Amino acid sequence: MSMNEISESAELEDVARDPRMQKHLQQIAKSLKLAEPKFRVVDATKKGANYAGIVYRVITEGMRNGKFERINSILKCAPQEETRRELLNTNRIFLREIFFYEKVLPIFADLLSEHHMQLGQFPTLHGVWAENGNEVLILEDLSRKGYVMKSSKTLDYDHVSLAIQHLGRFHAYSFATRAKNPAAFEELKAMEEPIFFRQKRNSTSKSRGELYCDLVEEALKDEDKFYRDRFDAFRKIVYDELVEAVMGANAEPYAVVNHGDCWTNNILFKYDEKTKKPTSLYFIDFQISRYASPAVDLSYMLFCCCTHELREKYFDTLLHQYHDALSDCLAQLDCDVKTLFPYEVLMDHLHKFSTFGAGMAIFVLHIFTDEDMQVTEIKAIEKAEPLMERLRTDLNYKNRIKETFKELIDRNYI
Repeated sequence: MSMNEISESAELEDVARDPRMQKHLQQIAKSLKLAEPKFRVVDATKKGANYAGIVYRVITEGMRNGKFERINSILKCAPQEETRRELLNTNRIFLREIFFYEKVLPIFADLLSEHHMQLGQFPTLHGVWAENGNEVLILEDLSRKGYVMKSSKTLDYDHVSLAIQHLGRFHAYSFATRAKNPAAFEELKAMEEPIFFRQKRNSTSKSRGELYCDLVEEALKDEDKFYRDRFDAFRKIVYDELVEAVMGANAEPYAVVNHGDCWTNNILFKYDEKTKKPTSLYFIDFQISRYASPAVDLSYMLFCCCTHELREKYFDTLLHQYHDALSDCLAQLDCDVKTLFPYEVLMDHLHKFSTFGAGMAIFVLHIFTDEDMQVTEIKAIEKAEPLMERLRTDLNYKNRIKETFKELIDRNYI
């Protein structure tokens, strides 16, 4: 059922679900200042597509200032299962997303408004609920504007070109804030890393990491010994490399606010009706936004969401598109890219910090190459057999892993 079908033909009624749901819905009505509210709730994503949260599409009807109103919004709720919350550190990542919307974006918006520019690329926040165990974000429903998730997890040239240019503009906001409002920038620098801590390494993540490294080694087993030895050396230090890559202090004076999880499912696209090509986008899901090198976001998008064939043909083009977009945005904000983030520094950072893209590729390529995989299945995979079998039967999966890591080694990124 489409959103239009729901909003135009469905009869709304009070939703008698669990008490927590009722609390969320009443919170929506309160944040929107609607009296006598009624609600219609449907799942906003396929089952399993949002392991870190439960996402609903909500239509709220009520009276505001004596007039009838119908509001479409997204209700993003934290999971309540204790094992899931502990695995994901749910309170931390939900509070990080709340911080992003309530603190980071207003800092950027204030800067842009001084130059008669508006903050795009991000949905409007209608309200939050930060109570531990009951975290909720109420967000604008972008489907009403025609924005949808890409049907395939792999980014082709048209999609990644648009995304990487928007990423350049997003990073420009941090560089300009650093130059023009140092006090506000100190608030951004204070963002603590949400995922990779030396003291947080545990047996579960380690065992899963070893499994995924075994898969890469299996994919590389028929390749030259040079590649096998280089990856074997990298797997021994991969967690430490991830920790180092996300430390903003290691990237100074060029660290910025990163999206943190800038992959296909966290980008909503709008398409030209005739050409079917993407024309604009919104970034969503900032639960692991962080303060780090721009190369952290870039390496993740390029090496985890794109094929080797695309990078082979467009890698340099895409980097120039990213840097040109960053440069143009900085110029609009009366800043100089040659001072704040020269192209030569970008290239240097890719060599220093693409260990992040490599480390994440170990963990996510089995997801990003399987269009039908339920994210909820990941936690259950504790043995190698299912994915090892897939390596033997899914040539695209095997080649994507093999070519990605051979390229990372050839570029001397790992």
